[in-house]
Amino acid sequence: MLDWGVDLFWFEAFDEPNKADATGDDGQVASEKYWGSFTSDRTPKFNMVSSTSRTMRDGLLTML
Repeated sequence: MLDWGVDLFWFEAFDEPNKADATGDDGQVASEKYWGSFTSDRTPKFNMVSSTSRTMRDGLLTML
């Protein structure tokens, strides 16, 4: 993926509004409820189709 210029980490697919807050090593409390690419009702937060994703799809299909 890095060879195609894709540098990302997909942490969560869906928001989890009922998820408990997390406490880090430094004792700070932080919310991880809204890290999803989709809301909890499965609505995309942004356009999931781009020229990059089409390029990735085409590259993967060529490798098969």
